[in-house]
Amino acid sequence: MRKNKNLLYLFFAVSIALVSCIGMKPVSISMKTGQTFRGRQLFLDIERIDDSIKVKYIILDSISYLLYEDTLFEKSRLSFIGLDDDDSGKRDSLKIYRSIMDSLEHKYSYFTTDSCMIDKTKYRDYTRIVNVVSHSSKDELLHQEKNKYIVTADGIAFRFQIKVGNRIKKVAVRSPEKDMYPELTELITKSFDLFRDGNGTKSLVGTERTLGR
Repeated sequence: MRKNKNLLYLFFAVSIALVSCIGMKPVSISMKTGQTFRGRQLFLDIERIDDSIKVKYIILDSISYLLYEDTLFEKSRLSFIGLDDDDSGKRDSLKIYRSIMDSLEHKYSYFTTDSCMIDKTKYRDYTRIVNVVSHSSKDELLHQEKNKYIVTADGIAFRFQIKVGNRIKKVAVRSPEKDMYPELTELITKSFDLFRDGNGTKSLVGTERTLGR
């Protein structure tokens, strides 16, 4: 009888330890938008570690005209355009030219960036939406059944990479709205609202610079 009790206690102890480990898995969520016609672009990085969540945003404000006068950029751009992306033998070259152009674009770009660290216990609502997004499946976030007859051909692309422990899922939507993608929309809005509420070191006012989010 005593042996059975000991085994039962051991089972519960192991179960609690496993649940704790699962709950402690680090979570990271990154978001990147496509560029608007004015060249505006948004980036979000969210990290949940232990009892804290770190949130960082980057806003691409503008790209200098000097980029298009850079001979290496122009040479890489023309070479990139001239390659056929359907030719598997040239995919490595495409990646190289794309990498060169991305690096030079970053060099000539002007960004606004800020970050903050928040306590999960003090920002329970934000912690909740981070947990919902990180633990929902791709189909749940995209609301496949509800949105299966809706086609959004235009709008700005929002790409998410969500990592929980070693598991990664990628989600892409266009101009997410609350009625179509409520969880993703709430995460974006609440992330920028942290800075509008005085977290971070820079003043973020209104929604014009954050694509209405």
